[in-house]
Amino acid sequence: MAAWQTLSTRPGIDAKRVGLLGHSEGGLIAPMVAASHPEIAFVVMLAGPGVAGEQIMLQQAAAITKASGASDDAIAASTALQQQVFAILREEKTTTRIVERLSAIPGLGSKEAVDAAVKRWSSPWFRFFATYDPAPALTKVRCPILAIAGELDLQVVSTQNLPAIGAALKQGGNQDHTVLELPA
Repeated sequence: MAAWQTLSTRPGIDAKRVGLLGHSEGGLIAPMVAASHPEIAFVVMLAGPGVAGEQIMLQQAAAITKASGASDDAIAASTALQQQVFAILREEKTTTRIVERLSAIPGLGSKEAVDAAVKRWSSPWFRFFATYDPAPALTKVRCPILAIAGELDLQVVSTQNLPAIGAALKQGGNQDHTVLELPA
């Protein structure tokens, strides 16, 4: 937002033509900002999320684990572990309780591995991202929006996110949007 504000006030720059471009997490933030600032001229989302972080991370882990050659059983075990983590994050409101419950999950490995995982999973950013659904912000974006994702992206899977982005924009009445998957 600060960059947009700065550019919009510079001599020689037409403030009505300044927009936001965000990649991945930036593709989450750009629609959030545009939804509450109608003066933003456009949004470009590069591999931006269209579904809640929990869904993205489950799909991401499965895609990466599969691409690394893991078995279906290993993928299922990883997914089950992540689902336990996300359930705790949804159910508990205090960091203390989250840390207690996450630390009690069996099979996470050494004490150091458990401590590192618990620290990451209980961080404010992780908790926010896991539970944030971008659809409500996307339904409020009124400016033109371009959402692009790569067919082979394993971090933000295009087939999961692009349809959700398009659906949210349509639901909100944004008729000036393009949702595009770039082929391999």
